[in-house]
Amino acid sequence: REQVAKPTGEGFVPGNGAPGVKGAPKGQPVRVIKIGRNDPCPCGSGKTYEDCCGRYHAGTPAPDARSLMASRYSAYALGLEKYVRDTWCEENCPADLDLKANPIMWLGLEIRSFRETGPDTAEVEYVARGRSGGAGAFRLHELSRFVKREGRWLYLDGDCFEK
Repeated sequence: REQVAKPTGEGFVPGNGAPGVKGAPKGQPVRVIKIGRNDPCPCGSGKTYEDCCGRYHAGTPAPDARSLMASRYSAYALGLEKYVRDTWCEENCPADLDLKANPIMWLGLEIRSFRETGPDTAEVEYVARGRSGGAGAFRLHELSRFVKREGRWLYLDGDCFEK
C-alpha cells in the first residue's frame, strides 16, 4: 500500500462530518497530516499536492465536480474545515461541522464514477476509507450530488450505500 502523505506531529485527524460514519471517540489526540507542496496529494492522484488539490485549496475554483470531490477529500484529510464549508451548499452545510470533534485518519479515496447530469449539475460516486479511534476501519461509499453556482462547483448532498 502506497502512503500518499507524510503524517507528522501531534494533533487531530479530521472527521468527515458525513452521514454514516459513527463511533469515533471525541477529542482523542492522534497524528495529523502536514503536507508540503511537492508531497503526493492525499487524494491519491499521483500528482504533487501543489499540482493537484493544493491549487483548489489556495483559491482556484475546481473545474468540475470530480476535481471538487477529490479536493474535498484532501481537505478532510488535511483538516481544512474552511475549505470544506466553502465548497458545501450553504443550505445543506451542517452548522455543527467540526473536523476536530470526530478524529478520523483518512486512508484512501477511490472515485468510481463521474457524470454531468446537466449544465450545472453532476454526480460523483466514490469510496473513502478511513480509521476512527476505537471504532476501527470503515468505508464510506456515497453517490454525491454537486451544483455549479456563480461559476463554482459546490457539494449539494449525497446518498450513502449500505455495506
